[in-house]
Amino acid sequence: MEAIEIGRAVAARDAPDLARLRDQAAVVERIDPHAIGQRIPRAADIARDLDGAGTAIVARTPRSDPVGYGLVRSWDESDGTQVHLLDVWAQPGLECTVIEQLLFEHLEKRVRDQSDLAPAAVLGANARDTESARMRLLERLDYRRVFEMVEMELHDRPASTRCHPGSPRAPSPHRTRKRSPS
Repeated sequence: MEAIEIGRAVAARDAPDLARLRDQAAVVERIDPHAIGQRIPRAADIARDLDGAGTAIVARTPRSDPVGYGLVRSWDESDGTQVHLLDVWAQPGLECTVIEQLLFEHLEKRVRDQSDLAPAAVLGANARDTESARMRLLERLDYRRVFEMVEMELHDRPASTRCHPGSPRAPSPHRTRKRSPS
């Protein structure tokens, strides 16, 4: 694997290239373009996410080609728990998990270095049932499964829902977290 450099994301420069990679990856990953939980972000979405994140980084090859990105969204829950959700994506391929691990580790370090973490702080990340490599990576990084999400759709006629908590016919996103990131 060639060296990967991690640097600060600049939305205006990085978003179009990252959106192009996400479009290419959607075909490989067989993303349902109509599923809410599996949306394919456009350049404007990525730019907004990068600009709105507390921390945003991009993984690049030595030729400055982006191969992945990560960001942190942080908030306080009503019980005082600080949540830092790490959202990482890397271009599919043989080194995808290696790049994701670099991004997760870099973001975790940035959260620790930049935050006054409360005792009840948690680092969180998401994975789907279909993302077994990501689930294994998060487990190696000491994250654990804490709950499953259900995706529901409302159609005008007839009304229906699509629920799939762990259903074999559709992926179910999971949220994982790591407690006390100090």
